[in-house]
Amino acid sequence: MLNLDLEDAADRKQVNKILKAWFANRVLETKEREDEHRNKRPFVVPGSWNDGTDSATVAPFPAPAPISSAEKDALKTRGFADADIFDMAPQRARAILENPNRTATSERFRVIGPTSAQCLICQRADGEVRLIKDVTRPGTRPEPLHPGCAPEWFKDDDEAPG
Repeated sequence: MLNLDLEDAADRKQVNKILKAWFANRVLETKEREDEHRNKRPFVVPGSWNDGTDSATVAPFPAPAPISSAEKDALKTRGFADADIFDMAPQRARAILENPNRTATSERFRVIGPTSAQCLICQRADGEVRLIKDVTRPGTRPEPLHPGCAPEWFKDDDEAPG
C-alpha cells in the first residue's frame, strides 16, 4: 500500500505521475467496453507490457533511492514509528523532511476547515477549533477539535472519547 491521501495535492500529484508512467509503460491501458447500462465507455485494464516487445521502447521510470538510515533517524525524531517509515514512499519521506513543520502528528491529522463549534475534548469554542480528520482511518469524519486535542480524540483504540 502506498499510504497516499488523494485529498493531499502532493500525494495526488504523485499518484498521477505513477499512473502516467504505468500507461506509458503499458502496464495499464484503456479498452472500450459496455458498462452496466450497456453504454460503451473506456475502462482501465491490465496492459500488454510483457508481450515480448523491445524494452527500449518502454518509457523509463527510474525507482527512487530507498530511504537512508539518516533519513529514517530524522523521521523518528519527528515522531514517526518504524512501521510508518516502512510503508512510506521515499519521495514522501523526503518531502516531509524538507519542511521542518511536518511531523507524524501533522501528517496523521488533516485540517479540513474552520468551525464555530466547540472542541470535543476541552469544550472550548475560542476561534481556534478546526474540523480535523484522521487520515490513517479511512471513513472517519472530520471532528471539531483543536489541533493539540486531536491525538486525544483519535487515540489508537477503537472508541473515541465522549
